[in-house]
Amino acid sequence: MNPLNLAWGAAFALLGMVFGSFSSLLSYRLPRDLPVGMTRSACPSCHHVLAARDLVPLLGYVFQHGHCRWCQKAISRRYPLMELTCALLFVVAFMAFGASLSGVLFAGLSFALLVVVVSDLETYIIPDTMVILVGVLGILWRWKVVPGFGDAFLGALLGGGLTLGLRALFLLLRRKQGLGLGDVKFIAVAGIWLGFEALPWLLVLGGSFGVVFGMAWQARNRLCRKKRTSRRKLPSYFPFGPALAFALYLLVLIQQRGYPWF
Repeated sequence: MNPLNLAWGAAFALLGMVFGSFSSLLSYRLPRDLPVGMTRSACPSCHHVLAARDLVPLLGYVFQHGHCRWCQKAISRRYPLMELTCALLFVVAFMAFGASLSGVLFAGLSFALLVVVVSDLETYIIPDTMVILVGVLGILWRWKVVPGFGDAFLGALLGGGLTLGLRALFLLLRRKQGLGLGDVKFIAVAGIWLGFEALPWLLVLGGSFGVVFGMAWQARNRLCRKKRTSRRKLPSYFPFGPALAFALYLLVLIQQRGYPWF
């Protein structure tokens, strides 16, 4: 790798850490309807407002040895893990698309998907703000990178319409929800990125990942039931958003390799 590419890669990684810190904030506050920009970050245990040096991505966690400097309670590992993950995702965006508009848009998609995954895992909610962001980025992608607004419109219409119909049918037959509205909206905006021809692959891959993830989720629940002393029943359903997000991420990458069947 030449020095210029190395510098660009480092810039994407640093930017990814910054956005990773923001993603940890959004994934916690958005699904809980907490204000995003009106309050300063604080320790969730003692509620002491954090200083600027405490908010430096990754380094803040390292310098504090993973504990709040005031109450000494352990800081959740979700924060450094999300910062590191987002940095890696931004580097992948640079390696796949270079320092270009495509790279920036794909990095933005990666950031939004990370928030979707963590929010859905923790709260079973896909924030509408992130769905809108994925949709807006998809429109820009279709405008500047992969032209085809007609294909994008059909993808969104069929994706949202088909899954909404399946959701209604499942509710009618089983008297319970099989697919959340957040998943329906996410599939609709994913159709903007992929177009209607690749939409079946999103459902196939998302469903396949969902089966694997669901099995792991059930195994985790069984393990938790054995260890926990409370009799509160753990939910048997699992969030489908992470499987859909992973499928969309992979399909956008694969499409750029020029495989026509995707």
